[in-house]
Amino acid sequence: RGSARRPAPSLMALPGLTARADWGGSAGVAAAGWTKLADAVREVEAAAPELLEEYDAAKAARAAAGRAASDYEGDELHGGRWDWLAFVNRGVAEPGFRDEAPVAAALLERVPRLMTRAPFGHAFYSALGA
Repeated sequence: RGSARRPAPSLMALPGLTARADWGGSAGVAAAGWTKLADAVREVEAAAPELLEEYDAAKAARAAAGRAASDYEGDELHGGRWDWLAFVNRGVAEPGFRDEAPVAAALLERVPRLMTRAPFGHAFYSALGA
């Protein structure tokens, strides 16, 4: 079924940063002149294996404890399954995320003004169709 059409991919904006589906990783971001952003992307790229293991372990631990594997409360944005583990949900940091996902939390906590105290602020692991 796929996702429902949305008028904009995000409410986040970095003035001057063109919206595209694929920037080509840190190299593409650096080539566009966004050096600090490229450094941050490089850190996430380097942590990718740990982040994947962490996400899988958090979902498994939730299932073993009889908890929902996802913090997502469904709506009409898509058909199918969407799993997410939220760190910032509607502008509020979820304290339990640090225990479930310390690698992701450490990366996200380095982001200045991490969408907290913003009604549309979110930062989470997300897997559509997981």
